[in-house]
Amino acid sequence: MSSICLGINPAFDASAVLLIDGEPVASIAEERITKKKHHSYSVFNCIAKVLNDYAVKYEELDAVVVCRHGLEECLKNEESKIALQKLKEQSKQYCVCESHHLLHAYSVYYSSGFRQSSILVMDGLGTHIKYLSDLGACPIENESIFSGKYLGTAHESMTIYNAVGHRVHPVLRRLSTHNTGQFSKEDISIGRLYSYVSKKIFGSRFDAGKTMGLAPYGKDKDWKRAIAISRNNVCVKSSFLQEVDSTSKSDVMHYADLASVTQIAVEEAVLFRAKQARMLTGQNYLCVSGGVFLNCVANNRLVCDSGFKNIFCISAAGDDGIALGAAIYAHVEVLQQEYEPKTFSPYLGPRTDTGDSANYPEGMIYEDRGELISYVAKKLAQGHVIAWHWGRSEYGPRALGNRSILASPARVGVKDEVDPKIRTRG
Repeated sequence: MSSICLGINPAFDASAVLLIDGEPVASIAEERITKKKHHSYSVFNCIAKVLNDYAVKYEELDAVVVCRHGLEECLKNEESKIALQKLKEQSKQYCVCESHHLLHAYSVYYSSGFRQSSILVMDGLGTHIKYLSDLGACPIENESIFSGKYLGTAHESMTIYNAVGHRVHPVLRRLSTHNTGQFSKEDISIGRLYSYVSKKIFGSRFDAGKTMGLAPYGKDKDWKRAIAISRNNVCVKSSFLQEVDSTSKSDVMHYADLASVTQIAVEEAVLFRAKQARMLTGQNYLCVSGGVFLNCVANNRLVCDSGFKNIFCISAAGDDGIALGAAIYAHVEVLQQEYEPKTFSPYLGPRTDTGDSANYPEGMIYEDRGELISYVAKKLAQGHVIAWHWGRSEYGPRALGNRSILASPARVGVKDEVDPKIRTRG
């Protein structure tokens, strides 16, 4: 049976994915079009792009699934509100999926190729619990969050699932506090711990990659200051967040120590959770998703020390991957069609368009990849900075060979040229 499904993530790193006959054929994050880094709560452009690329009309969509998380904020954007309303009225079926974490799970499991596995989802903040109709479907590790002693609201922060065939079931949850007016320091998620430290050190919670890069320069390895791990529990210590707050901006080496402690704490936390998932599910394979798993150093700890036979992490482990999970959810749950877990190419973004040769300097269009590589190698050796552009762009934030900025590290001052002049967006 032929089908066309659209998945939409309206929240952080807003994105859309088009699925035709069970195959993901197009994906793009809103930021790739608007050039606003981590563009959130706006989906007008990414929806239009994936549909236009395959000449799909709203009324031809068999199912549309939108993640609940971030939807209210997205509907405040007038263009996005109109687009979503038209989809609701004109598509054959329109559905809002409540659980942010469930869509993370669908995105990674159904693209892993595993027939059964544990699934571990860890991020900064998922869906508000008031929207989770299956809240009682599995144990909640920190039920004390309902005691009323914490400010703010409770959201998904860690979920372990067991996947067998076409069924994905939650087996354990941990929730996180969130206070809109003031950053919560009580019972926060591992993802928000990393964001909090990154913001303190570099001024932005989006600089987690820099924190990971700074961590090896720190000498302090006492990760137990940051988190507490018991027999079946992991929690962030509010005392460590207070220590982060009290750090002076002039104390550069202490910043390196904070990064070191935080990085090791995250590694220990994800390793504990992976072993816990293996114990709870009895599976030999593991799928991981959520922003925490954009940390490649922590992922390597899982590969080396978790005891699983194989581990899969999707290229779009962050929130842009939610759109893929939504599209697959539309196919499997809304249309009730079978979908065997299978791997697919991460190159699902827009293609290179060389049709208008006026946009390219003479002699700069190469059809042969070997010739292009030789040319680029020569230019790099001469000290040039290269914007590498080949085929379709990657799905997710990682440069996987089709969209990259290249420069030779042998040239003094290359970092100062690349970072402020070329990598800035929005």
